[in-house]
Amino acid sequence: MSALADWQIALGRAMQAGSHHQMLDDIHLAPDARARMARLCRSPGFRFTAKIQRSWCEARSASGARLTLLALSPEQRRDLVAEWVDRGGGRQSFLAGEAEGFLEFLAERLPEPSHALSLCRFERALLLASEAATEFRSPDLARLDDADCLLMAGRHATLVAFHADIDPLFAALERKAALPPVTAITRSIVFAPGIPRLLRATEPAEATLWQAIAAPITSAALLRQGHARSQIEAFVAEGVAEIACP
Repeated sequence: MSALADWQIALGRAMQAGSHHQMLDDIHLAPDARARMARLCRSPGFRFTAKIQRSWCEARSASGARLTLLALSPEQRRDLVAEWVDRGGGRQSFLAGEAEGFLEFLAERLPEPSHALSLCRFERALLLASEAATEFRSPDLARLDDADCLLMAGRHATLVAFHADIDPLFAALERKAALPPVTAITRSIVFAPGIPRLLRATEPAEATLWQAIAAPITSAALLRQGHARSQIEAFVAEGVAEIACP
């Protein structure tokens, strides 16, 4: 690698870390170049620029997970956003991709069950459904009569369980009030590209149907299990389920 490329990488990492002592050990800078980098990083202008960039990255990251972060304490929000930015987050030009990455990062660190994790899955599911909404077309439901036709969960569909009544939970978030307690009883929302506004509440039977299509299964087998034909058709029409006929 050229000396110029090494300098550019070092400068980018120093800007991200805010200090020449971090993230530069594996870069092969010449002694004089390393000394210049040290002087640059100590300069007021560099520190100010690094601070502004980090603030921008933190704000950009937080905007992609607004509901999830509202369910956390200020200390948790600060620590998680800081860790994400330390890992290089907040710098993508494509906002949806940035949000998806941050939500995935959060999901791995939030307790199960918790309102924060449910909201994280909510925001991820909304992104996933919106990606396919403009191109989605409901398939021909007559294909369900094909004996060899398999159904499976839609690639852009998600069912998210909440451990509280949903309306009071969102009302508390809006008011920034105390959230209701986490309960064992769940309410669920399904997301898919063919649903108006991309989401709707589900009935218990629909949540059971969602579990049944986790692996490919024929419509005949679903009917034998007791699932209603009307619910199967609704899932397919909305993109909650996909059909694949040989």
